[in-house]
This record gives sequence, structure tokens and C-alpha cells, in this order.
Amino acid sequence: MSPKMPEEHREFRRQQILEAAWECFTERGYQETTIRLIAERMNLSTGIIYSYFKGKDELLEAIHACSMDNKKKIANKIRQKDTAQEAIDELFNQFLSYPMKDLKQAVKADIRFWSEAVTRKNFRRLFSSQYNYLQKIISQSLQQGVENGEFNADFDLQAYASFIGALLLGLEVQAALIDKTATLSHFDGMRKILLSNVWQNNKEGSPV
Repeated sequence: MSPKMPEEHREFRRQQILEAAWECFTERGYQETTIRLIAERMNLSTGIIYSYFKGKDELLEAIHACSMDNKKKIANKIRQKDTAQEAIDELFNQFLSYPMKDLKQAVKADIRFWSEAVTRKNFRRLFSSQYNYLQKIISQSLQQGVENGEFNADFDLQAYASFIGALLLGLEVQAALIDKTATLSHFDGMRKILLSNVWQNNKEGSPV
């Protein structure tokens, strides 16, 4: 009987497999990626991969769980802000905290998954859970702003929360497909537009 692998080593190996799987999904797409390709990328046997994950769907679920953990960390930072305006600004700061090259690579992977989500229910479920979680955090921050009297009288919370979500998704697509928009200055310009017009202390619509 072979000695049992220490738990910390198993977790380290598990994370390595997830990173390799994500890279393969990014480069080839979910359909074209096989467990053998992931194993070859790591110079491992397929048997070792299967000792951690039953197949691609389980790998995808684990990657989704890691992504949700990251979003929860971002949410905690957003919740620490005193105003809705600061919370939205922090959301953009987190979005732009990655080097643009890494952001573009990640978004290209997202686009591949979005295309799968059109026809595959499990992909759509994973996408919806992440999107809904982000919308929940945005709405909570905006609700705090409403209660604090930060917004103009005609402010529509749900519409504005949806607008923020749509803007972030659109910026991701632009970053991946249109090189001239993949700049910090472009993103910052969108942030300034977002943070104008709706606040009580900014009635003339000048950028904050």
C-alpha cells in the first residue's frame, strides 16, 4: 500500500490541475479540451487527473467555485465602503486590479464559456449564479446609498444596478476584441460617466 499523500500536497496538486484545465479551456474551448490534454500539459498521467476529478464537468464546477471565492473577497471589500459611490468606485478598482494582458486573456476564456452557455444548461447556471451574486452586491450598495440620501429623487435602483452589470460585461467584451479600448484610460472614462448625474452632490453631471 502506497503512503498517503499529505493533505497540503494534495491541495497544491489540485490547484495545479485547475490552473492547467483553465488554461486549456481558455486556449481550446471546453468542447475541444480533453482530460488527456490537461494531463499532457502537466506531464502527468490521466489517472492522476481522474484521482482528483471525475471529468471535465467536475473541473468546471471547481473552477466556478474558485471564481465565486474571488468574488466574495471583492464583495467584502465593497461592503467596507461607507457610501454607495465609494462602493462602485471600489468595484471598478477591483475590475482594473489585474494587468490588462491578464484581463484580456481571462475575458477571452469567459467569451468561450458564454458561447457554451447559449446551449448548455450547466454553463448557463454557472454564469447566472456569478452574475446574480454580483448584482446582489451592487444592489445592496445602492440600497445603502438610497437610505443615506445619496441619490437624486428620480433614481431607479434596479435599473442602475442592471446598467452597471451590463457596462462591466460590455467592457470585458471590448477589452477582449477591440484593442484600442483595452486601456486603463478608456475604462476610467466609463467609470467617470457611471459616477455622474445620479448623485445629489453632483446635479450638473460633471464627472467626479
